[in-house]
Order: sequence, then structure tokens, then C-alpha cells
Amino acid sequence: ANAAAVRRFAERGGTVVVLAGGGELLEPGVLPYPVSFAAKPITVLDPRTPVHIPFPRPSALDWPNRITSSDFDDWIGTRARELPASVDARYRRVVEMNDDGDQPTDFAILSARVGKGVFIYTGLSFDEQLSGAHPGAARLLVNLLSAASRAP
Repeated sequence: ANAAAVRRFAERGGTVVVLAGGGELLEPGVLPYPVSFAAKPITVLDPRTPVHIPFPRPSALDWPNRITSSDFDDWIGTRARELPASVDARYRRVVEMNDDGDQPTDFAILSARVGKGVFIYTGLSFDEQLSGAHPGAARLLVNLLSAASRAP
């Protein structure tokens, strides 16, 4: 019901971070650009799954904290859940990962400019990591929340 107000917030320069979800994300206006989910949700179950940072590095990984692959060490529970099967080309992919034997996915963090602001969708298990006081997850979440005010 508040999707239009949230979008206006982003368009005026705010950052909106949407955590893992499913069907509700397909409702018109919740995300700025289309995503689709597979019938069986795409997950990365192993919290030790390596996270690959693409080149060139996305700015979301550099400010205010420099995020490296070691920030994903010692995660607990699930690495990521509710990952889209396909996304609109206007989303920028931030990291790539996959469980052994599965196809790699670069849909764990998606970032898109909307007006002067940013919409970010992430399927990373921030709830599990932050309840366990994981410092790398906290640094990454701060970076995502700071996306629209990123230093030049």
C-alpha cells in the first residue's frame, strides 16, 4: 500500500533496501523494475560458499567500508535465499556465488538507480548474520544503506 511513497523517497535521493522476499515482490510498484522468481526458490544454503566480487568492483563494496571476500567468512545458517531467477537489465549485480554443483547466480544483491536515489534488493541472510553479530555483514549492510549518499 505504501509502495508509491517508498518509490518517491528513492526518487528524491533516498536509499531503499529490500530484504529477501518472494511473491510480494512481484506486486506492481514494490520493486522499481521487474524480477521473476522460479517455482522452486533459488538459495545458496552453504554459508561457506565463496563470494566472488566482480571487476570492476561495484561501488557498493567500497564505501563507507571496503568489503572483501573475508567479510563473508564465518557466516552462519544460509548464505542467501529467495534469489530471483531473472531480473531487468537496469539492475546492477554486486556479487556472485553458488552452492557446489549449482549454476552461479549474481542476483544476491541487485542495485538500481531510481531518480536521484537507489533501490537495492538482497537475498543475503542479513537477519541470521546480524543476530549472530557478524561484523562483515554489518559493514556490508551499512554500505547498502549508504548507497544513495555514496562519496564521489
